Amino acid sequence: PHLFKYCYDMVVYQQQKKFIERQNLMTGEWEKPDLSRQAASETADLQIVSFWKPNITISIIDEFKDYKPSQLPDQLKQHFHFYKDGRGYFPIVYFNDFWLLNENLVPINDTLDALPLTITFEPLSQMKFLLYEQFSLSLDMQKNFGSTDKDLDDIKLMFLETNPYLLGLTVVVSLLHTVFDTLAFKNDIQYWRNKKSMAGMS
Repeated sequence: PHLFKYCYDMVVYQQQKKFIERQNLMTGEWEKPDLSRQAASETADLQIVSFWKPNITISIIDEFKDYKPSQLPDQLKQHFHFYKDGRGYFPIVYFNDFWLLNENLVPINDTLDALPLTITFEPLSQMKFLLYEQFSLSLDMQKNFGSTDKDLDDIKLMFLETNPYLLGLTVVVSLLHTVFDTLAFKNDIQYWRNKKSMAGMS
């Protein structure tokens, strides 16, 4: 029989969260850092600490096509594990942590008696799987170009908290605005190109 296994890291190492002291203008009290979250003051030296992922979604991809290793794009090859004879592949198991925000990570310290863990099993269609992969690659590229984890979380929150119809309408309006700007710019170029003299111009 064919056997396969997958490994997934439940612990991530990140820089200690920075705590900025703020004063409540209504009460005059100063906010104190939450030591259970391993927050450091704004002037303290930040350290690398361990954070635990409290939830994970394990998905089996609904995919039964007969793929060959040479037919797969590079970003998907890591998810396909072929038999030694190359005539098939094991079920695609996808550890989906796309919606896991950095603010949900639990710091591992002495204040914890136990680590929370929620495991969810659900099937995932091929289209959703490809969308998750494409979004993840896009966010990784943004991070390589200097975006912070907070910036990436803000993008995810926009999808989570915004009505999808409103979000789609915003995209459509933005595209139409871009098209109209392009057409107006094109008309300006044609007008000045056909202009032979400045007579009548004020």
